[in-house]
Amino acid sequence: MRRTSISSRVERFLGEWVQTLPETGARLPVAWLVAGQVADELELIQPNRARDTAREADLILRLAELRPDTDDPEPHTPGARRRTWRRTDPEFPG
Repeated sequence: MRRTSISSRVERFLGEWVQTLPETGARLPVAWLVAGQVADELELIQPNRARDTAREADLILRLAELRPDTDDPEPHTPGARRRTWRRTDPEFPG
């Protein structure tokens, strides 16, 4: 009996994972979709968006760790950062 519950958990995980994979096939134009199809497609988009946004945030933070502001070019040289857009010091380094 325990084996069945483990198997069904794995199957459920795989099913959810497959549903969130990017689609490779052609899709109908949005104007052709009826309400149920729109809702179904929105339901598939949301998990990917949340996962991609979280991954993007992690990547940005990691890049900031790998490239500290001490490595930035000196002020008034090509590629140097400009602080003219902000009136205060940054809240965190990097």
